[in-house]
Amino acid sequence: MAQLTVTADRRWSASSRAIVSALGLSGVLSSLLSPDVILDTAPKPGGWILVSARSSDPDELLEVWLCDYGGFTEALLNFKARARAPILARRQLKGRLDDFCDQLENALSADAGRLARKNDPIEQVLGKSGEEHVTKELHSRPTALFQPIGRLFRPSAATLGPWDARVLHGGPVAGLLAHGILSVRADPEISLVRLTVDMPRAVPAEELELTATVLREGRRVVVAEASVSAQGKTFAWARGLLLRSSSEPAYEVRQEQPSISALSGASPIEMPAEPIHHANSIELRRADHGAVWVGVDIALVEGMPLDPVERAAIASDWANPAANFGPDGIGYINPDITLYLHRPPMGTWLGVGPSARGSTTGLAVSDCPIADAVGVVGHCLAAGLGVGFTTKAPGPGDERFKAS
Repeated sequence: MAQLTVTADRRWSASSRAIVSALGLSGVLSSLLSPDVILDTAPKPGGWILVSARSSDPDELLEVWLCDYGGFTEALLNFKARARAPILARRQLKGRLDDFCDQLENALSADAGRLARKNDPIEQVLGKSGEEHVTKELHSRPTALFQPIGRLFRPSAATLGPWDARVLHGGPVAGLLAHGILSVRADPEISLVRLTVDMPRAVPAEELELTATVLREGRRVVVAEASVSAQGKTFAWARGLLLRSSSEPAYEVRQEQPSISALSGASPIEMPAEPIHHANSIELRRADHGAVWVGVDIALVEGMPLDPVERAAIASDWANPAANFGPDGIGYINPDITLYLHRPPMGTWLGVGPSARGSTTGLAVSDCPIADAVGVVGHCLAAGLGVGFTTKAPGPGDERFKAS
C-alpha cells in the first residue's frame, strides 16, 4: 500500500493566527484525523508558518503552510495517508481534504472572534494580536499565477520563488512582463522574437502594477517595453522586439540546432511539498544531458488564456537552473533572461537544455535551446551570479541572500 499525498490551495481572508487557532481549538481536525491529534507549529523562512497535525494513525499526517499577506492568508494543505483502496484512494483522500477545508472555513467564519482572543499555545510563535475580522471568502486551488485587481496584479502562492518566500520566482515575472508587451501591440500578426528581462531587485510578493508602452512602431519592426512596480518602486523591466513574418529566401539556408532529449524519456522531478512556484504550479521532468522539461498548464492572468509566448517566457527562467544545477542545488541566481523565438511554441511542455556555459569568479553565462515536442523554437540566455550557497543549503530566506 503506497503512501499518497493530496494537496489543496486556499486563500482565506483571515490571519495565520486565526487559522491556527481554528485548527487547534475548534475540533475540525477530528474530521480528517483520529481524535488524538498532536498539533505542532514552526516558523519557517520567508514568513511562512508550518502547522503539522499527527494522529494516532502513523500513516496519516496533515501539513498546513500559511503565509499572511495582510488582507488574506495563502494556505497550502498537504494530506499524507496510506492508500488502502488503490483505485479510489486518491479521489477519496482528496474528498476528505476538501470536506475538511469546508469545515475549517465554517469554523473561521462562525467563531472567529473567540478563536482569535483565545490564549492558546501557538501565540508565542505567531505573536499577539487583537480580535480578527474573518469572512467566508474562500478560493479554490489557484488556476492562475496572477489575479487582476483593477490595474494591479495580485500574485498567488503559485508565483513564489525558492530563495525567499516573500519574493517571486523569475518565471512568473518574465511571463507577466511578456503579457504587458503583447498587450500593447496593435497587430496580433506581429511576433515577439526577442524578450530581454532585467530583474536587478527581487520582486516582492505584493500587488504589482504593470505598465507597458510602444517605443517604436513600424510596419515590420516594433519595439516595446514593460515594467512591474510595487509601492512606487520599479523592480523589473523588459524590452521586446517584435517582427512581422515574411517569406524564406529562395536559396537553402543551413539550419543547425542543438537537440534536446525527448520528453518521452524524461523522468519526473520530485519536488518538496512547499508553497513555491515550481512545486505547486508547474511540472518538471529531467532528461539526459542536463535538460529540463517544464510543463506549464496554468493561466498567467486569471480569466485569460495563456499565450504560447507567455508560456515560453515562464519556462525561459529555467536556463539558469538547467545550466547551473549541482548536487546540492543551485548556487547561482540570475538577474536577467533573454529569450529568442523564431516561432511560437506548441503544447504545454517546453524543454530547456544547456548547450553552452562558462563561469569565472562567481559569474556565469548560459545559452540554452528551448524546444517543444516538434523541435527547437529558440534560445534562452541567462547571466548567473554566484551567491555562495545553494537553494538546498542553507535554504530559502537565508540572511546571506538578502545581503547579496
